[in-house]
Amino acid sequence: MEKGCPNCGRMIDAGQQVCPYCNYNFEQLDEMFIKYEKEKLKEFVMPKYGGFIKRIVATSLDLVIFSVIFGIINLVYLYFTVPNYYSDLFNFLVDFAHIDIAVILKNYFIFILFPIFYFFYCVFRQSSKKMGTIGERLLGLEVVDENDSPISFSKAFGRNLARILNILTLGIGFLIIIFTPKKQALSDIVSHTYVTNKITRENYSEFRYANPLIRLLAYFIDMAYLYLLVWGYKWLASLPILRESSTTDFASTIVLIIGIILLLYMVIYFPYMESRSGATFGKKILDIKVVSLQGETLSFGKALIRMIILLFETIIPFSILLSFVMPRRQTLKDVMTKTIVINKH
Repeated sequence: MEKGCPNCGRMIDAGQQVCPYCNYNFEQLDEMFIKYEKEKLKEFVMPKYGGFIKRIVATSLDLVIFSVIFGIINLVYLYFTVPNYYSDLFNFLVDFAHIDIAVILKNYFIFILFPIFYFFYCVFRQSSKKMGTIGERLLGLEVVDENDSPISFSKAFGRNLARILNILTLGIGFLIIIFTPKKQALSDIVSHTYVTNKITRENYSEFRYANPLIRLLAYFIDMAYLYLLVWGYKWLASLPILRESSTTDFASTIVLIIGIILLLYMVIYFPYMESRSGATFGKKILDIKVVSLQGETLSFGKALIRMIILLFETIIPFSILLSFVMPRRQTLKDVMTKTIVINKH
C-alpha cells in the first residue's frame, strides 16, 4: 500500500511518517486536519443556556400571538354587546381621554383577562411535554429544572408568578440574564429553573451561513431598488404632458394601469425572486441566497409566507438580532419557515 507525498508528489510506503525524498513529516498533515475539525466544531457550538435575545424574541412572539387572538375576541364581543360600536369608534378614540374608566372596563374587560390567560398558558405549556411556550419551542428553547428534567406544574406556577419580580425591579430582573453564568432571570433564580437550548450540532448542515450584516445590506439594496421604482412612477405621473386636456383621460388610465402593475410587482417581488433563483437583486449582488434546510430552492408559497413574517419582524425588532446569536444565522422568518440564507460560494 502506497500513499502520495503532498509536498513532492512521489509515492511512498503507506506506513512511513516521513517522506524519504523531501523529509516531509506526515504528522503535519494530520495536525492540519485535526485543527480543521476542531475549528469546524467550534463554529457550531451551541450554548447550553438560552440567551437574552432569544428569550425576549420568544416572549415577544407569544405576546403578539395572544394579542391578535384577544383582539379578535374583543372585536367580536364589542360587535354583539355595544350598539353602533364600529360607527362610533372614531368618536371613542377622539374622546378617549374623557371616557369614564367604568366604560373602558366594561368594553375592554377581555384585555383585563389577558395577563391571567397568558399566565396559565405559560404554566401549562412549560410543565407539559412541550417544555415551553410556542415562541420558546420555535426558537429551540426548553424550560428545565436543576437536573435538566421537565418542570412540574407547581414549579412552573411558581416560576411564572415570580416573573412579577422581573417587573417590580423595572426589568432588571430580566436583564440579569446577560450577566448570570447560566443565563437566569430573577424568576429563574427564585424558582431554580433554567432555559436551555434544545438544538444541537446534529441539527445543522454544513452550509456556509451568510453574515447577518451582509443580509441586512442586501435587504437595504432591495428596498432602495423598490424605492427607485416608486420614485420613477411618481416622476412619470407628474409629467406635464399627462396633464394636457387632450391626453388627460387616456394618460390617467395608463398611469393607473402602470401603478397597479407596479403594486403587484412590489408585493410578489421577494417571494417570486426567492422561489425562482433563491435570491433577490440585493442577494445576487452580495452572492447569497435563501434555501430550505436541505439546500433546496423554496416554493412560491413558502417564500410568500416568509415575506409575510417579515412584516411581523418589524413589530418585534429584537427578532432581527436573532441572526447574530443563532448558529444558522436565522432571523424569525427563517426559523418559522425552516429556511436559511447561505453564501453561494
